[in-house]
Amino acid sequence: KMPPENSDTTFETTEFLLACYLRAKGVQYLTTKRLDEKRVVFVFQQPPEDILSSWLSATETVSARALHSAMNFFRDEMRGVM
Repeated sequence: KMPPENSDTTFETTEFLLACYLRAKGVQYLTTKRLDEKRVVFVFQQPPEDILSSWLSATETVSARALHSAMNFFRDEMRGVM
C-alpha cells in the first residue's frame, strides 16, 4: 500500500519505519504534524521513485547506524508534537 501524498513536492506518511527509512536514505525531512492524540504524520520532500519502490518491494538495504539514528531522531520529534 502506497502511503498518502499531498502534492508533487512533498510526501507524507504516518508509518514510523518508512519515515526512518526515508531519513536514513537522505530524503529531506520537513516537519512532523500531529493528527490526533496518538498519531503524527511525517512530511518529507518528494523522494525519488526508486527509493519508494525499493521500500515497497523490500529490496533496499540501509546502514544500521543510519536507521538507528533516524529512529532516535523521530522519537524525539514525536515527543515534541505529542
